Amino acid sequence: TFSRIHGDLERDYNNFNIDVSYYSQGPGNFRDVNQNRRVDVSQEPRVGDFNVRTFMSLMQMDGYNPLTVPTPMFHITTQDGINRVVSKVAYYTGAVNATAPARLEELLSKPFRVGQLFDDMKARNIFLPPKMEKQAFLNIVVDEAEQFPVALYAQNGFWADHWTYDQDLLDNFLSVYPDKEEWILFDSDPLPSYVSPSVVLPRAQRYSVVPVGDDKVVRQYKSVADGTSLPDKRMKLLNTIWSQPNYVGDEQGGAAWHPDENGNTVLLPLVSKLSMLGILKFATLDPLGMGVEMEGGKPGWNDAMNGLPGLIGSGTPESYEALRLITYMSKTLRKMDGKHVPFTREFSEMLKAIDDALDKYLAKPSLDKDELMASETVPAADFKLWDAVNEAKEVYRGSIVGAMSGDKKTWTPEDVADVMDKMITRFKEGQERILWLSDTGIAGTYFYFEVDEYHEVPVEKQAPIPSVAPVNVIVTRFKMPQVLPLFLELLRAKLYDEFFTEIK
Repeated sequence: TFSRIHGDLERDYNNFNIDVSYYSQGPGNFRDVNQNRRVDVSQEPRVGDFNVRTFMSLMQMDGYNPLTVPTPMFHITTQDGINRVVSKVAYYTGAVNATAPARLEELLSKPFRVGQLFDDMKARNIFLPPKMEKQAFLNIVVDEAEQFPVALYAQNGFWADHWTYDQDLLDNFLSVYPDKEEWILFDSDPLPSYVSPSVVLPRAQRYSVVPVGDDKVVRQYKSVADGTSLPDKRMKLLNTIWSQPNYVGDEQGGAAWHPDENGNTVLLPLVSKLSMLGILKFATLDPLGMGVEMEGGKPGWNDAMNGLPGLIGSGTPESYEALRLITYMSKTLRKMDGKHVPFTREFSEMLKAIDDALDKYLAKPSLDKDELMASETVPAADFKLWDAVNEAKEVYRGSIVGAMSGDKKTWTPEDVADVMDKMITRFKEGQERILWLSDTGIAGTYFYFEVDEYHEVPVEKQAPIPSVAPVNVIVTRFKMPQVLPLFLELLRAKLYDEFFTEIK
């Protein structure tokens, strides 16, 4: 149940699917499976770091993730392992069809899902001996197999909030195994990164002019390049991955891991991937540092906000979560003397550029409330920081469309924490501004930014994709943001007040 869409058996209207097989597991959406597993280790300590590894492996190099998490796949990667399974089954079988071991060997040589394996055995007339239960056979098989988390892009953009449950998985693990914090962050097996058939477009290809009545306004209606607009470099990369003889996957999803130029999967320890996740979300803050932008074309869980990404919207729940992650990482890194944090060369260059931009911004005093509220446009210093950070992020994303260099740059934990502390300063400044812009005393949840000034992108640099607005633009100034009216926040506050008054 907890692996399926929303974990709810009753919601069959919500594209609900169940594998018609033994050991049925789904599929489910990344966010739903993720949030429903946040107490697994408390309920069953033997789960260990499984959930952390699964979802952090599915985190992409750009900080986003695929939508669908299907039933995981298994693969026995050595002939010796296959032979051991076949010999044990043949031993238990006794008098067995002479061709059954060969047929079983052929079946086990390919990646499989558990339920699919039993269905395929039945179709090939491969039967277990009467006294062997399916579970006993399954135990023999999985002892020799490697389990692979698999995923499927399955949409036309990336949700802003799916990642926010990742730290909860780590928190749950550490609540049971507090002595293993250093091990899981630095010394557990390094993790791959999923690669999707989709890339987030740079701003010069996301922002475009559209007619609204008699006016023309800037909108963000095309956020990602996928399908027929997918860059050739990414398509070539995926075709290479999918054609590998050891690729694990099928039409339901696969373990498509980002490789380097030599075809080796790029692996990083958990400390690196968590740091990258927090830093990339910082790099996606809106021009005032308040909310995380919906640059992937999707909002968070609240489907009523589906139009907000097109308005250049941002959300504060994700920025609060990003601050939580960055704060945890900074404090934890400062405890890890003698350790090292490896980043890919491409990411390291981006981080250095962001650090330089923060140094320039923080060297000057921040505007106070009266100064900020008197401004009709985003202050120049804020825009300059936003622009520089996004430029660094876009250069980085451009470098990971295809295979990566494979080069690593090692940072000390203290150096990473120093940069994160500067980010924390910016986060807190933004959160103070959230309250300044609210006239209710309650933090606003959603904002959108109207464009005050822009210039057109040269024709030869226009996005080579179909669009409702073919004229792309570069934004040079934003108006101060619009705060979406509060609804559930006020409703909850009212109900709380009524309840509290009645109790008193």
